Amino acid sequence: NISHITSIYDEQDRLVEVFAQTYDSLTGALVPDSKLETFYHGNSSTLIDSFAVLQWSPDSMDWVVQLTSWNVYDNQNKILESYSSIGFLGEPILFRDAYYYDDKGDNHIIESFAIFEGEEIPRGLTENTFMNHLLTAAVVYALEGDNFIPESRETFLYAPFGILSRHSIMAWNLEIENWQLSITIDHEYDEEQRLSSKFITYYSEGVPADAERPTYLY
Repeated sequence: NISHITSIYDEQDRLVEVFAQTYDSLTGALVPDSKLETFYHGNSSTLIDSFAVLQWSPDSMDWVVQLTSWNVYDNQNKILESYSSIGFLGEPILFRDAYYYDDKGDNHIIESFAIFEGEEIPRGLTENTFMNHLLTAAVVYALEGDNFIPESRETFLYAPFGILSRHSIMAWNLEIENWQLSITIDHEYDEEQRLSSKFITYYSEGVPADAERPTYLY
């Protein structure tokens, strides 16, 4: 299966569109498949106002939106709300995340909602922990009935100068009512503090089961 991907950058060298085509054996030509469009927040190279994922429809000969997401910022460029919409059986489903900050300016709470017929229904909560403005833990809870149930937990350890050293991902085990490791990712850097390798360990029921080590050359 032959595919062709085109990446488009703006004058600030920001990736604004990724356009994918596939080979049609009947016509012997490349035909549209999908594309990602990204719109940045002002002159920022990292903050995004919105993005959209579109799929080409041979029937209508037009692009069909599969996923859209857009953000709302305050006057200090802190994200206040994030909306996303996905298509389901031809109908859009809308979600909203609300971001809350502590007195140090760190985003310590994210509340998640689903929106049906204009009514917001709580669906989850994320609690973030910071040290020196570095994220050290993120715990995701899912709403079941009137209670928030633990779902996943990520922790972050840092080397000097704030470089990420270890990223751990855990899942909540209902049987033992505790966290179990799913993945650990250990990062290694060269003398210029560039990522040189990762050691990724996968766990089964909390026990190391498999691993891989990708390396990076510059």
